[in-house]
Amino acid sequence: MLDFAREFLPDDLDNVRYFFSKRGAYPKFKALLARRGAIDRWHAFENEATKRALRDWCALNSIEIID
Repeated sequence: MLDFAREFLPDDLDNVRYFFSKRGAYPKFKALLARRGAIDRWHAFENEATKRALRDWCALNSIEIID
């Protein structure tokens, strides 16, 4: 989420950091995304980050990926 904020919401980075220092961060983050019209961009970013993380994990564990 911080990487996303750095790249796409740099003016809100401090707010996002603050959200995640407290309970209930994710709903606040989602509300910020809605206010900024960035929900679709977030979902695309999150999907790509998840794919990268899974591919990296597979590589580290010698698991072949078949597309």
